[in-house]
Amino acid sequence: KAGLAGQFSVNSIRVVENATVPPQPSGPKRLLIILACTFLALTLSAWFSVFLEYLNHHIRTEEDVKRLSLSFLGYMPVVTGLDETPRNGKSITDIVNAEPRLGDDIINIRTSLLFSMPAEQGKLIMCTSAIPGEGKSTVAAMLGISLAESGSRVLLVDADMRNPSLHKIFELENKEGLSACLAGTLKPKDATQVVGKNFSLRVM
Repeated sequence: KAGLAGQFSVNSIRVVENATVPPQPSGPKRLLIILACTFLALTLSAWFSVFLEYLNHHIRTEEDVKRLSLSFLGYMPVVTGLDETPRNGKSITDIVNAEPRLGDDIINIRTSLLFSMPAEQGKLIMCTSAIPGEGKSTVAAMLGISLAESGSRVLLVDADMRNPSLHKIFELENKEGLSACLAGTLKPKDATQVVGKNFSLRVM
């Protein structure tokens, strides 16, 4: 019996069904991963865009100005090349007259500005901006010309001590100006320069 038990082994395992080789791998499921990543990317992009829009405080439209409880004066197209020399003999008035839309926009801004002032008509207007190069000197120059052409006496004061540009726009010399008047070495009347022949406009 001991010998027979050593020669035969008892096994309870039976083959129920033969294993077959699968035609394709079980993973990774590329299509499912691509769809999931695409959906996740679109969702994150949408939330990120909403977050950037929430952080955006730029003034781009008329509604943005009115939301700040400010008076909207009008639109003005981009004007380039006014402070570049030479301009082929063209003055700032020639450039304005050559662009009908530009002249109309300036007149609209002038009208809105005058109507937004109190009844006693304020005489001091300041053009400023948050960062350099936004066009405050160009707007001031064209608005000054428009006011002067309407019959008002206008004095343009370039208070940009670091980078003055009104003298470039009107093609004037930049020898003495506001800084000399503040230092007391020159009278304001002597620091002004006359611009134009058909209207009363001076630049300091």
